[in-house]
Amino acid sequence: MLAAYGVPELRERIIARGLPKLTGATNTSRRRFLADMAKVRAQGFALDEEEYMEGGLCYAVPVFDQGGPEIRRRFEQAWLERSSERDPLIGDFDARRQ
Repeated sequence: MLAAYGVPELRERIIARGLPKLTGATNTSRRRFLADMAKVRAQGFALDEEEYMEGGLCYAVPVFDQGGPEIRRRFEQAWLERSSERDPLIGDFDARRQ
C-alpha cells in the first residue's frame, strides 16, 4: 500500500534496493513492479498471491480520511490449502490464477 500510494520516489527507492525473489511468484522486474503498483491504485486494493510466501494469500486496502490521504491500511492473510480435490464452492483456484 505504501509503495502503491506513496510518492514516485518511494517506488524508485524500493526498486533501487532490489526486488528479491522470495517465491516462484515474486515479481522482480522493474516494469512489472511499476505496472502492479498502477494496478493497485486503479483497482483500490492489493492482492498477494504467494509472492511473499508460498501458500500465503493476502490483500490490503487503503483507508482514507475525508481529506484523502491514507491514514492506515487493512491487511488480511489466509493460507491456501493444497489438495488434489477441488472444493465445489471455490472451484479451481489454481486454474483461475493462470
